[in-house]
Amino acid sequence: MKDISSIERSKDVVYGLGVNRESVYYSILFGAASITALVLLIISYAQKNTALKIYAWILLPIFLVCTVIAARYAFASKNKIYAQCGVLVIKSFFITRKFKIASIEKISAATNNKSGVTTVNVFYDKRTYNYKLKSMTKEEIAHLRRVTSRY
Repeated sequence: MKDISSIERSKDVVYGLGVNRESVYYSILFGAASITALVLLIISYAQKNTALKIYAWILLPIFLVCTVIAARYAFASKNKIYAQCGVLVIKSFFITRKFKIASIEKISAATNNKSGVTTVNVFYDKRTYNYKLKSMTKEEIAHLRRVTSRY
């Protein structure tokens, strides 16, 4: 059986922001709103109030989807780029890509000084994957190159 704590300790985080406080706040807020909409739905069935039923049935899925989106954003913002067991992992909101470090052809990273946006290009299996990150420092870029050239 895998020891999950040792895997977490073996992570070599290159670029990570930690958990975004605003997204945690919004996931809690929308979660509470979802519970409130569910309570309104139960009350509307007990009171036989058709208008409240329609209102609660419209609000409940909206708040549930917003809760999931905020929670996903919180998860995607934590440890965006890390290396683990010979694999480079880059997380974004929609997809998490894993690249075998031995198969990476080239990595380039450049920061635009005016906007502070860093563009990371990963050349892997004759394809180029392009990522835009906010305010990646020179030390983090150097660490990314060190981690990917290690294997």
